Amino acid sequence: MAQITETLFPSSATSGIETWEIWKKCELVNALWPHVSMHPDNLAEGDYAAFFYYIGKMVQNFHSHRMGFASQDFGSILRIVQTLRENQSLTLEQMTAEVKRSYLNVSDSAVCRSIELAIRLWLCLNVYAQDGQTVGTITPRDTRVYWNKNEQLGRMVESQFPEDRGNVAIGTSQFQIDTFFTLANLKAICRLRIRWTNNLRDHLRIEGRRGRRILSVYQHKVCLVNHHLDPQSFIPKPVLSEAIRTLDILLPLGDATTERLLAQSGVSMCGPFEARRMHDLDEFKYWRNNLAQLLEILNGPPESFSQTLLDTRNIAQWATVWIAVFGIFLLTIVFGVLATVYSIKQYRLAAVSYEISVKSFQLSLAVACQQKTAPLPGFCD
Repeated sequence: MAQITETLFPSSATSGIETWEIWKKCELVNALWPHVSMHPDNLAEGDYAAFFYYIGKMVQNFHSHRMGFASQDFGSILRIVQTLRENQSLTLEQMTAEVKRSYLNVSDSAVCRSIELAIRLWLCLNVYAQDGQTVGTITPRDTRVYWNKNEQLGRMVESQFPEDRGNVAIGTSQFQIDTFFTLANLKAICRLRIRWTNNLRDHLRIEGRRGRRILSVYQHKVCLVNHHLDPQSFIPKPVLSEAIRTLDILLPLGDATTERLLAQSGVSMCGPFEARRMHDLDEFKYWRNNLAQLLEILNGPPESFSQTLLDTRNIAQWATVWIAVFGIFLLTIVFGVLATVYSIKQYRLAAVSYEISVKSFQLSLAVACQQKTAPLPGFCD
């Protein structure tokens, strides 16, 4: 078991996991996934960078509530992970009692909070006890996974990934999965906003109205691979396999636009886990509806005016739109110039008319003043 004594709740990011010595990072990885038997010489720190940052940021957010947790250092929370691993048939109530045996004079609530935190670190599921015991910062966009006190841990985890999950009423898509179906193209062409999530439950969740959609993508692929290699994985192997393959499809290794997207986002993905690439949506059971909806968005008509202007998939349609835009722009300029010229001419005509009226008045006044029979006091000298 790991002997990491660093505080679990640092006061600042400068004391986060990124600053640890490499052997401590290996201890952390081996404690979460004992079967990987990671050695410092083999640790690909880049693959774990986002995961280490996620852990550090999350526990830092709990700093002001640290006294509400039973665990106060990493060694303690990792021992809870080991207890969870060895007792997946226990309910939350039973698990709390089991973990509490290692603590003296600690409340059930504090133990429960530490169990929730251990699951978030280990399984990347945003778990909450059914009675709402957790304190601290809550990410409003993350789906909450509630654990009933009488529900077994293994059942709770498995229930988060039902087949054909989601309520999108989309059958088998008419579009095929090909090399054009990438996250970079969805972002560039369809103007999708990418939200990198730490919660596996939210992977490929699509939110927002047409033209303003947000796509959540799970960013810790190396964790999925480690769980898949675990003989006693809590997350079902088919779920892990599909999640890994969706990332392999949407973020293909060696694709230049994908590498730029990952670099701009500060996300690192390890290489493909399996050589076989799925091309048929029917092969997916857990993320089929999400993938079908993304295919419809990518291959369907533009959903917004800005997308229409930048969508070059149909050159004829794209050219027609831009010709229409430039035509309207040019007509606006022409009519604006003509209106300006017409206004200037009107102004000049009005000035001439005014001058003629003044001259006519002066002439009439002079004639009147010449008539002695009808003098005009105040007008004629």
